Amino acid sequence: MGSPVSVVVANMTMEALEEKASSTFANPSRFWRRYVDDIFVSLLRTRLKDVRVTRTDDGVLYSRVYHKPTSTDMYLNFRSPTYQKREVVRSLKDQARRLCTHSDDCEAELTKVRKAL
Repeated sequence: MGSPVSVVVANMTMEALEEKASSTFANPSRFWRRYVDDIFVSLLRTRLKDVRVTRTDDGVLYSRVYHKPTSTDMYLNFRSPTYQKREVVRSLKDQARRLCTHSDDCEAELTKVRKAL
């Protein structure tokens, strides 16, 4: 596999990259956490892959599912096997329930899933 030093070198490299990147921010981040190669940072407006995290005025974080503006909601071919169709439905529902912190956002996402499928 890899050398025992690999982890140390990877962490040192990531730290150097983080310092270089953070020095270019116009408004420095107040919250920055990294675990291996995943980074969670609080900027003015931050979007992660499938989740949008927002902070209220009183400092509470809440999240909901995020869709790119170019999303077409096309998940499978009509002729896909039934078991794949069931899994897509299950995973989209699970994603909505897992990522949405407000029930209104969860219901809106589940409605979007129903319309898309």
